[in-house]
Amino acid sequence: MKFLLPEAIEIKRMLVFDERTSCMKPDLHITLNANGVEVDEKLKFSSGNVQLWDVFRDRILDFFKSHPEILLSKNDLVICQLS
Repeated sequence: MKFLLPEAIEIKRMLVFDERTSCMKPDLHITLNANGVEVDEKLKFSSGNVQLWDVFRDRILDFFKSHPEILLSKNDLVICQLS
């Protein structure tokens, strides 16, 4: 997803204290920023989640079109046809 929406996904690497082992362990905090994506004028009045979904759908469809070696079944394509 970071490849498809790099401007909307923020990943922070952190160290978190584990009380059971008294050690610091690595952790990832992933934030989805719906305001970070530029959208078309026709989508300006919809909510951030709808805009993010539309941009993600368009980009993943473009990715699959540009990589025809990836095989998809009909069940995989259902998510792209919902909107």
